[in-house]
Order: sequence, then structure tokens, then C-alpha cells
Amino acid sequence: MNCLRSPEEANAWITGKPAGFPVGARQRASWIAAYRELGRRCERRDPELLRHVSTADTARDLDRLRQAVGDRQLTYLGISYGTFLGATYANLFPGKVRAMTLDSTIDARAWTNHASSAPPRLTTFLRTGADLGAAAILDQFLTRCGATTTARCAFSAGSPSADGGRPSMPAGARPTRC
Repeated sequence: MNCLRSPEEANAWITGKPAGFPVGARQRASWIAAYRELGRRCERRDPELLRHVSTADTARDLDRLRQAVGDRQLTYLGISYGTFLGATYANLFPGKVRAMTLDSTIDARAWTNHASSAPPRLTTFLRTGADLGAAAILDQFLTRCGATTTARCAFSAGSPSADGGRPSMPAGARPTRC
């Protein structure tokens, strides 16, 4: 969907927006306002196409592609958003799946913000808990790396006793959001 008329208009729109994920209430409010404005621009430029920009419509397009190449059933590898798309496809076309690998499970209700337009409108990754999973994985990496030598892990402090007693999370604990 082309919501902006030119590269110059796109550059003007992006100027002043937070890079990456917004941090703090002010950046989050700015981010939400910016993308709300972008949505309005998309709707003004092509409201008919915008009505068909959804995961379900993408799954239907995927089925058309399957048909176009002459496959009776779909063989699919879903990564990141592709896991949500794959699950949607499998639910819409259960008899059309030959094989499907999804690299993770995504809470569909969290991905879609429980179909809510009410605040707080967190980013997809915060709604799905990806921040908590990434923090737990980083903690495990640092714990294991800190328990060995620099020959086995370049990020090690040199030996298990040299890590300065960096606290790690207890087994089974989950990090909390800031």
C-alpha cells in the first residue's frame, strides 16, 4: 500500500519520529499519533485497497498463489509474523496444508491487541511478551557465558569467579517489564 505520494513526502513524514521502538509515554504518544496519521493518509489514497489489508486477506492471497503454481496443498515455513499468517491460513484452509512449520507460537489475541482500540496500545512485541522472552534468553546467555572462560565465550569476564557476582534470575523466573 502506497500511502505517501513521493520519497520526499515519506522523508518529511518520518522526520522527528522516534527511531525503532518508542521509549516512554511521550515517544509512545508521538508514535501512535504518527501512525494514526499515516493510516488516515492510506485511507485517503486508496480506501478500497486498505479494506483488504489484513492477515486473513493475505492468507487468501497465499492460497491463490498456491493455486497459481498448481500445488494441491501448501508447504509453508512461517517465521516471525509468518507464524501468525501460517496459523491463519491453516484455520481458513485446513484441508489445503501439506506441511507447515511455524518457528514460534503467537498469542493471536495479544497480536491483535484483543481487537481493542482502547489504550494502552502497546507495540506488537510488547503485547506478545517478546520483550520478556528476549530478556530471559539474554540472561541465560550471560549466565552461561559468565560461567566459562574467554576462550569459550568472548563476552566472559575471564572465569566464573571474575563475573563480579552478576545476579542472574532464578530458574523458572520471568523478567518483568520496566
